[in-house]
Amino acid sequence: MLGALDDPTEYRKLVAENPALNEDIRNEYLELFDKMAATDFKEYVEMDFKSELYKPENS
Repeated sequence: MLGALDDPTEYRKLVAENPALNEDIRNEYLELFDKMAATDFKEYVEMDFKSELYKPENS
């Protein structure tokens, strides 16, 4: 498995094609990935997340 994802676009493809992921979360990840890829993963990017990856039960 070591080196299986040497190319970041391979990871993007795994996320894009994963039917088990929530569609909103998947779309946000892909948007973030694409913004980061546009800077060759060398700069910070702005993201306004709308989905929640974790929501405490008591909130």
